[in-house]
Amino acid sequence: MRLFVKHTGPLAVLTLLLAACSSLPAPQSDQPASRLGAQGSSSKGYLLQVKATSATTPAKLAAAYPGSTLLSLQSAQGYALLAVDSYKPSSDILSAEKNVKVKQGDASVGAQGFTTWAGGFTAWAGGFTAWAGGTTTNTSFSENSAIWNRINLGSAQQLIPELGKGVTIAVIDSGLDLNHPAFQGKLDLNNDYDYVDNDTVPQDVNPNTDGTYASGYGHGTAVAGVILQIAPNATLLPLRVLSPDGSGDVSNVISAIERATSAGAKIINLSLGSMTDVRALNTAIGSAAQKGVIFFSSTGNTGDTAVTYPAANSMVLNNTGIGQIGVGSVSPVLLKSSFSTYGQVEMTAIGENVKTLFPGGLTVRASGTSFSAPMAAGVAALVISTSQTGFYPNQSTALLKNMLNTAQPTLDPVYGQQLGSGTLNALSLVKLYR
Repeated sequence: MRLFVKHTGPLAVLTLLLAACSSLPAPQSDQPASRLGAQGSSSKGYLLQVKATSATTPAKLAAAYPGSTLLSLQSAQGYALLAVDSYKPSSDILSAEKNVKVKQGDASVGAQGFTTWAGGFTAWAGGFTAWAGGTTTNTSFSENSAIWNRINLGSAQQLIPELGKGVTIAVIDSGLDLNHPAFQGKLDLNNDYDYVDNDTVPQDVNPNTDGTYASGYGHGTAVAGVILQIAPNATLLPLRVLSPDGSGDVSNVISAIERATSAGAKIINLSLGSMTDVRALNTAIGSAAQKGVIFFSSTGNTGDTAVTYPAANSMVLNNTGIGQIGVGSVSPVLLKSSFSTYGQVEMTAIGENVKTLFPGGLTVRASGTSFSAPMAAGVAALVISTSQTGFYPNQSTALLKNMLNTAQPTLDPVYGQQLGSGTLNALSLVKLYR
């Protein structure tokens, strides 16, 4: 078995990319641009969208923008995305956004899990256990049976013997515990990357040495564990962009999206968000969506209408925000979770007390919209694995619209339509494809 060990050092607080007007540039750097697909962190001062043609190459961009990191080159769509420490105003620059450092606790790109793990940690028992109504194979925890029964997962899985086979799902998050028994044979280790430590080992890292856990530690592992219970034959692509405190840099998220798309991921899970609407991130999502990639984003956990971006841009049924669904959280009885945002939400899934994986060969009960989004991602993987939907943008868009149209009505008398189309219904969706 391949072992992944990562030595930890002092916790580095990453930065938030905030949309802002251009300001006077600082002195230019002479460092070369990194390779496309972002090998290496892109925590620089500005994010640029610049014009590109069929003649544009990474080398030409590096010469034109010294010290830049190339995040994405989309010549057919007429642009490239760059992270730079500074820039000179030019007619080739389509947009510029400033990378502003924020304090911990301010609006930031960060893990959208709830503030605490909901039920403590327990030892991994050596495999998933069967649950009433589920498949004949051991694919989940029996403690989640009420959740799965509510979304009709067992019956849906029985109609999809592929169970996600052939579908790669990128988990852009805090990394995964690559040594966890549940992940063995389930990971794409040829295209994975760590944008925090700039290496090819996207390991979920805990820097604490006193026996406690950093606030964002285990988040990616728990998110991936939800997906794996729904689509156990899917392949997970771990891309680490969040540090152990749960924060990250938007430019690294963009880089990870580019890498995931190039690697053939059909689904990207973004259990992260920002209070700032970043144009470059929207562009990256839109570009991937045009290639048939679909996104599931968590909506945030402030309990109010402050839905985070990019989830706030999800408007599939209105034919804008195509390619992405923002997912809020409800309880097992389909009432809005106290922590879940509402309003600009397209649909919900159950995000309370979900038993899932935790680093160190452990399991945990997790709550938050972070764990609603991967629930929807897993169900989408079931559909794609049986129909190969997702190769083309029109098929991907149809899948997302069908997911919204087959959602079960919310039972919440207070929030009603402010929770979107309703709650995920795996069986109703799957029946459209089988």
